[in-house]
Amino acid sequence: MRPLRRKATALLLRPTRTTDAGYRIYGAEQVDTLQQILFFRQMGLPLDTIGRVLSDPAFDRSDALRGHLAALRAEEAALEKAEMLKTIGQLTLERDFLMKQAHEKNKGVLLRRR
Repeated sequence: MRPLRRKATALLLRPTRTTDAGYRIYGAEQVDTLQQILFFRQMGLPLDTIGRVLSDPAFDRSDALRGHLAALRAEEAALEKAEMLKTIGQLTLERDFLMKQAHEKNKGVLLRRR
C-alpha cells in the first residue's frame, strides 16, 4: 500500500497483536477486513465512509456484493456501447472517404465521355 493509504487504512484495521520488535500481526479477521476495505476503495468509497460501513452491525455484505456486481455490469454495458459508437463513427468516416473517392473518380469518367 502507498504510505498515505497505509496510514488511513491503519485507522480502520487494528492488528491482533504487536511483537516486541514493533511488527504488527494480523489474523484472519483483519485480513477479511482489509479485503473489504480494498473492495470498497475500488468502488470509489472514501475511507471515512468505509469506516462507517464496516462499523455498522446491520451492514449486509451480500447486498453490497450484489450492488457492486450490478454497478460493474452497468459499467461494462456503457463501455460496450462506447466501443460500438466509436466503431460506427470510424466506419462512417471510412464510408464517407470511399464515397468521396468514388464520386471524384466517376466525375472524371463522366467529364472524359463528353
